[in-house]
Amino acid sequence: MQTIWMLAAGDLLTFLLTSAALWWITSMIGLMDEESGYLAGLGALMISIGGALSSFNRFSKLSSGQSLFGWSIDLFQFLTPGFVCLAYALWHGQQALHLRRSAQIWIAPILTIVGIQGFTALMLGRQAGPSKFFLLLSFTSIATFIVIGLCIRQARWQRLRTVILFSTAYLTMISSMNIIAHSFSAPSDLMVSMVLTTNMLASLFFAGAGWILYQTTKRRQHLHRTIAMLDDTLAQP
Repeated sequence: MQTIWMLAAGDLLTFLLTSAALWWITSMIGLMDEESGYLAGLGALMISIGGALSSFNRFSKLSSGQSLFGWSIDLFQFLTPGFVCLAYALWHGQQALHLRRSAQIWIAPILTIVGIQGFTALMLGRQAGPSKFFLLLSFTSIATFIVIGLCIRQARWQRLRTVILFSTAYLTMISSMNIIAHSFSAPSDLMVSMVLTTNMLASLFFAGAGWILYQTTKRRQHLHRTIAMLDDTLAQP
């Protein structure tokens, strides 16, 4: 019972921190480019819904032995398209800052998601092909690393060493969590405690990086608008 409540509390805290990070990153992208912000919002929504359903489903299985509402919830069906949308939105928002935005922002992520699903279905049709979990985990990991890489890129432009440190720590924590999870032959209280602690720390670093990026971008955008208004005022006869 103690393990159940530990898992529930850890899942809740991780979900709240991750949701906060996604909100701040989405808001930052919206400041850079409005349409990119909509795409980022869609991605963040899918990630949050997937995380919430997965947490409730896991707690339901542990406490009652049954899935939530009798559903078989696949977390990566939400995470994979969510992180693809978020990654492309962040990249497109950065391009918009340099006046290199695309006219059709939604086409590329839609085609990417369709391509991932098609490739996954094709590989699952092979007799000796990898599992669906492994395929979607791989694609989600790639998209996540791209998002963090673009955050580091943004931090380098804005000279935010703390964000670079937090982002690097997040990647380290995620990698460590996977190593911990696969180092035990069977689940145990020690494994659960280590994974929960590592996951919460990773979410904390992610939230910290997102908040600093959002606040810094917000101040810069406000400064640019103020300078533009002053230039317009001075230009008037």
